[in-house]
Amino acid sequence: PRLYIVRSLRDVKPGEDRDRTLAALFEKVPSVTIERPGKPDLIAAAVVSPRDSVSLTESHPEEMYALTNLRAPAWLIIADQAYPGWKVFVSDREAPLYTACGLLRAVELPAGVSDVRISFQPEVFHRGAWITLMALGLTIVLLGASLFTIEPKDEVR
Repeated sequence: PRLYIVRSLRDVKPGEDRDRTLAALFEKVPSVTIERPGKPDLIAAAVVSPRDSVSLTESHPEEMYALTNLRAPAWLIIADQAYPGWKVFVSDREAPLYTACGLLRAVELPAGVSDVRISFQPEVFHRGAWITLMALGLTIVLLGASLFTIEPKDEVR
């Protein structure tokens, strides 16, 4: 599935072989590690209630919408590559986007019903657009100024 729910099990212990622990756990139930900057990595597994649900309601190349209904807080794993520029909004509030298994995207969700919007909004694109617009404006100003400052030369016969 493109979207699935996992529940936190525990933090990765210092010095623990994360890959070995995950492989052993994965034999029993689908599991992931979630990298949280400034905190220990988290081991989470797909141990969910039959009453938990997630559905992809709309999907476009740069944006997708999902609806979740959870009996307890959980993590939504988005089975797409974690690439800079993605933002996630849970019930219209921006939420931190984490990396799962070094490759996928993950967002922490509260219990209850949540609307989730995941959209691609790369800062570098917006920065580049502003630089382009400023350069274009400066070019127009300089060209306009040069039209008023250049005096026509007298023709020599």
